[in-house]
Amino acid sequence: MDKALEQIFAYLNYYLRARSKYKVHSPFVYDFVVNVMHSKEIPEACKKIEEIRNDLKRRNDVIVFQDFGAGSNKFIVSDKRVKIKALAHNSTVSRKFGLLLYHIVKHYNMKNILELGTSFGIGSMYLALADKDVNLTTIEGDQNIAKIAEDNFAKEGFTNIKLVRSDFDAKLDAILNDYENLDLVYIDGNHKYGPTLRYFKKCLTKSTNNSIFILDDIRWSKEMYKAWKDIISHPEVSISIDIFRMGLVFFRKESVKQDFLIRF
Repeated sequence: MDKALEQIFAYLNYYLRARSKYKVHSPFVYDFVVNVMHSKEIPEACKKIEEIRNDLKRRNDVIVFQDFGAGSNKFIVSDKRVKIKALAHNSTVSRKFGLLLYHIVKHYNMKNILELGTSFGIGSMYLALADKDVNLTTIEGDQNIAKIAEDNFAKEGFTNIKLVRSDFDAKLDAILNDYENLDLVYIDGNHKYGPTLRYFKKCLTKSTNNSIFILDDIRWSKEMYKAWKDIISHPEVSISIDIFRMGLVFFRKESVKQDFLIRF
């Protein structure tokens, strides 16, 4: 089946099965749905981030793109040259999900954040926007894309973002050693089963009872969805929330283990 059709059928299946906030009986998850997922607050700086996105979508210049995972093959021709606007259209987190990242960080007062997969830095800026005291480390393997992201951070004055130019496997252990614990981990790169599970387990060593791990593109492929299903079955995961594009896991020992499919 064509991948686009697979996504359509997957979304229809998700939508028909997903719960609204009125059918969520967990107080913790209900609070998350009402006060985080459906928060009406839109920070003024969001406009600046979206201006950067729109500028990227208008750029016809071409970069040589090196993909370390499975997430961008459809944009790459044989010589791996791709227009920036093509990547900006398809490889950056949307405004809707960017605001979700912002509201998660703000609502739970998160400070220590790790992002695997910077791209052009749109998601990074939404994560760092909630609090100037956020300590965000983000990893990007492609040198040209990393340079554009760094320029974006400098342009908007994000001094609380540290970008590491490397593939994940080369630097992840060293980065984790710099953290006593992680409040939020956002995995948005290398959409393959084995690496996704490996990064999850490594980051798990820095999790706390209040940590949140977010996986993007959980329905990118069958192996990515399998990775998601294996992660939510991990004994340390107490609550999982599937919102189709993203999956979120929580480690609250005081919560009964439950998996939620929530409309967003």
